[in-house]
Amino acid sequence: MAAAIASESEQQGWQEPELVGHGRRQRFMTLGHPIVAGDVIRAIPEAIADVIA
Repeated sequence: MAAAIASESEQQGWQEPELVGHGRRQRFMTLGHPIVAGDVIRAIPEAIADVIA
């Protein structure tokens, strides 16, 4: 969940990855942007708050 928040993606949890440029219809409006471990760490408090709420 923290990774999805950090990348600003609608995809959360394990789901079959989307491949950009393939002919299939996209399931998610946003696939997010590249992130690094530090981005995920900074998003952990927000992910915990979402789970608690």
